[in-house]
Parts: sequence; structure tokens; C-alpha cells
Amino acid sequence: VENEYFVVGYFGKGFPLFLRNKVFIHRGQPYERLQSFIKRLTDEFPSAQVLMSAEAPDNEVKNSNGLHLQVRKVLPIPEERSEFKGLQIPDKITEYYKTNVVSKFRYDRPFHKGKKDKECEFATLWIER
Repeated sequence: VENEYFVVGYFGKGFPLFLRNKVFIHRGQPYERLQSFIKRLTDEFPSAQVLMSAEAPDNEVKNSNGLHLQVRKVLPIPEERSEFKGLQIPDKITEYYKTNVVSKFRYDRPFHKGKKDKECEFATLWIER
């Protein structure tokens, strides 16, 4: 079972100090997808507002008295395992290490470069990785 990973930003003075204005990677539960994960977070912080923008929150949000959650799915980047070099490793083991024992993640953020083309918005759409 592949678990999904999420990057969560906890913004606002309403969060405890150990979370306030910090960003963490969380591993979802088995079969948990983004909307279920967000639901679990909002159950834990019922007064939190979920930020839909992929942009970094401004100082107004960070310094507010409220709670603001920014949640995005990230993809794990598996590392080369030196202990496996030159060996025939069963597929189940290599599959395990693709989503477990990882410390690097990738996130794609779409943005418009230059002025947004109203007739074809994809003409100016770029991805920041």
C-alpha cells in the first residue's frame, strides 16, 4: 500500500508555538487522499481556514490571530540505496523503498508567466518544481 505525503503549513497566531508559521511533511494513512487528509486536519482544528492558493501566505495571514492551513500533496523522491548496488533485489523490496524511508519530496506549483492569456490560459502556464 502506497501512502501519500502532504506538506502542511500552519499559519496564524492561533496555532501553538511549535506549529505556528511552520511547514511540515505528513504521511497520510493507508488509502488516505488529499480531501480525507484535509478533513482530518480540520476536525483537529475546527476553526482553521484552509488556504486554497499555492502561493506562500503573506504577513497578514502569518500575523493574524486565526488559524490558516495550507495543504498540498507532495511526491516522495526515492534515494538510491548503496546497499542494493549490483544486486538482484525483489520488486516488493524496491517498491517499499520508493515510498518509505524517504527524506526528499517534490511539489509542482502551476503559475502564469507574464500576462495571463484570456483566450488560451495554457499558453502562459508554467510549472515550478
